[in-house]
Amino acid sequence: MKRKLILLASMLLCVITINAETISGTCGADGSYVNWSLDLTSGLFTVRGTGAMRDYTFHTECPWHQYRRNIEVLNIVPGITEIGRLNFASCNNLENVVIQEGVTLIRGEAFANCTSLNFISFPNTLTRIAPSAFAQCTSLSSLHLPSSLTNITTDAFANCSALTYIICEAITPPTLSSGVFTEVNKSIPLYVPIESVNLYKNAYGWKDFYNIHSLQEIPTAISTVAKEETYKKIFHNGQVFVLSNERTYNMQGQQVK
Repeated sequence: MKRKLILLASMLLCVITINAETISGTCGADGSYVNWSLDLTSGLFTVRGTGAMRDYTFHTECPWHQYRRNIEVLNIVPGITEIGRLNFASCNNLENVVIQEGVTLIRGEAFANCTSLNFISFPNTLTRIAPSAFAQCTSLSSLHLPSSLTNITTDAFANCSALTYIICEAITPPTLSSGVFTEVNKSIPLYVPIESVNLYKNAYGWKDFYNIHSLQEIPTAISTVAKEETYKKIFHNGQVFVLSNERTYNMQGQQVK
C-alpha cells in the first residue's frame, strides 16, 4: 500500500511516493518538469522529464538522501538539460552513470565523493563540467569526454586517483581551470584527435600529461569499451542493461524501469 511523505526541501514541496519496490518523486528546478524513481531491487535510479534538475545547498536536502546507499546505477534519460549541484554527492554505492543526450551542464559537486563510481557515459551535448563535479571519485578508472565539451572548471576531477586513461574527442582542447586533474597520474595515456595532439601538448592543464596520443592509437581493448558506450550499455552485478527510447531493458528484452 502506497504512503506519501511530505518533505520541505529548499523551500519547495516535494512529494515522495513509496511502495515495496520503487520510490519516486520530483526534482525539477523552477520552470522544469523532472521526475526521479529508484528501483530498490536493481538499484537503478532513473531521471526523466524536461529541463534542469534542482540545485541543493547541502546534499542532505536531496529528496532521495535517505536512500542514497540503495543507488547503484544512474540513468539520465533524454530531455534533462542540467544535473544540479550536489544531486548525487556521497552516493557511495553508485557504480555506473549513463547521461544521455540533452544534458549540457553538470553543476558543482554533483557527483563529489562517489567513492564506488567506476564508469560514466557522457553525452555529445555536454559543454561544461562545474567545480568539483567528480572530485574524490576514487574508483573512477577512465574518462571518455565528448567532442562537445568546452569547459572543465576547478577541481572537477580532483583526486580521481584510479584513472588509467583519458579520451577527449574535442578538437579544441576544453578550457581547464586550476586543479582539474589534481592527484591524477599525469603519466596515464591521454587520447585526443590526431589533428589536435600538438594543441593539447601546449594547452593549460592538458600539457601536464606527458603521454598524449591520437585517437587512432587507442588500443583495441579500450576501443571496444568506447563502442559499448555508444549503445548505452551498463554492466551491473553481472547483468547488462540496455538503455533505449527512455526505457531500460535487461538482455532478455524485459523492461526493467
